[in-house]
Amino acid sequence: MRTEASPRLHAAITLALCIGLLPAAGAATFVVDSAEDSGEGSLRAAIGLANATPGPHTIAIQVPGSAVTLSLGSALPAIAVNDLTIDASASTGFRIDGQDQHRVFETAAGNQRLTLRGIELRRGRASSGGCLQIANRADAELLLDGVLFEACTAARADGPALGGAVNMPAGASLEVIGSRFLGNSASGTGSGQRGGAIAAGAASVDLRDSRFQSNLVSGGGASDARSGGAVSIAGTAVNIVFARGNRFSQNGVTAGSAGFGGALEVNCAGCVVNLDSGYFGQNSAGLGGAIALRQGFSGIGLSAAFSNLTIERNLADSGGGLYLAQTGIDARNLSLQNNRATSGAHLRTGPGFALDRLTNSVFGRVDPAGGSSSCQLAETVSAGGPLGGNLFTESASCGGLASAGATALAAGVTATLDSAANLMPVLVFPAGSGVIDRGGRQFACTLSDARDTERPIDGDGDGEAECDVGAFEHAASPLIFRNGFETTP
Repeated sequence: MRTEASPRLHAAITLALCIGLLPAAGAATFVVDSAEDSGEGSLRAAIGLANATPGPHTIAIQVPGSAVTLSLGSALPAIAVNDLTIDASASTGFRIDGQDQHRVFETAAGNQRLTLRGIELRRGRASSGGCLQIANRADAELLLDGVLFEACTAARADGPALGGAVNMPAGASLEVIGSRFLGNSASGTGSGQRGGAIAAGAASVDLRDSRFQSNLVSGGGASDARSGGAVSIAGTAVNIVFARGNRFSQNGVTAGSAGFGGALEVNCAGCVVNLDSGYFGQNSAGLGGAIALRQGFSGIGLSAAFSNLTIERNLADSGGGLYLAQTGIDARNLSLQNNRATSGAHLRTGPGFALDRLTNSVFGRVDPAGGSSSCQLAETVSAGGPLGGNLFTESASCGGLASAGATALAAGVTATLDSAANLMPVLVFPAGSGVIDRGGRQFACTLSDARDTERPIDGDGDGEAECDVGAFEHAASPLIFRNGFETTP
């Protein structure tokens, strides 16, 4: 291991610190150049050095080669220095493997800020935070930038498990950028299992451009509460949740009527939730196969804004796509199709639901195998703000959501999922479906669609650009002749 100073000088400084001859050092960079579990140049030794003096410090992982794995024989030291960055961006594919026995990282009470960048964490196991546990201090800050969490497990035999990959305390701050959470799980006993990938009570949560796939919450009996197959954000300290450009697919909460939010659950009092330009597909839960927003604490409910979301092929007992209770919702340019539930294939509302706005959204066909209609409303819903420019394959069950400015979408119209590599998956509707260039003119467009394409585009080729209904702005068909003769054999 080396610092920015020479190895010999660093060794002398370290020895002097150990015997008390020098005051605590300032910021330093410790270089890890060994994939061994201990010894000189190891990550274990670097954490020990970083803990020995006040930060902020950086641990730079520069192990030769690519896709190198560090296998842990025991837990790494808890991170106690107040501010630490661990950066493996110079070692492509560097992976730390807990071997399904040890948690990878945890912070102690002395750590206030932790940044992980360009690193892969795999097969960590603990009773909470299988790969990463943040200490219980209200001012903790965690930044995950380009981090992979894979097959991390939170498992308990004596209570609820929290955060298969990451567990965050109440009041903290969480920021996730360009990261992936694959095949993580939380499984415990009784009620309260949360967050197959992330469980957070953080006051501020910011999720951007990240992927959550095949994460799972399980354990407990059929009536025990479980939530957030991928992400659960819950607690009275939660203040704001922002998520943009994320993909949630094939996440789940095991069967049972008390399971909330197959992909995402937010449960808070008086918080603000903003979900923009995202994909939710093939997730499952008891209530809210894709998303569940609710207020399970004393106090006022949530305020939520949804825009440019694609919600398709999700499954639940109730609310195949969405379950919304004690929630005021402002929704713009949503695309829902082929969701499935016994009741409310696309949407189930609970007590306290308030519709502030619903514009330019498409409630397409439901999965016929579910046997339910598009919506199930717990009580009469009326709009407190703009309502219109929406399309419904079946509007009768959606009551006040479809009471004004709604247009019928033909029952046989089905969009195709476009999941081209590196692009946000979207539902693409056929020409003539009523979606293209049919957004309500009196309702302002979102400035861009789910793929950050500027709105509006002249999608029907009539010379006038209008907003599309739904999350995707369709480009004009590349016709040679305006009358369509090129389609004739």
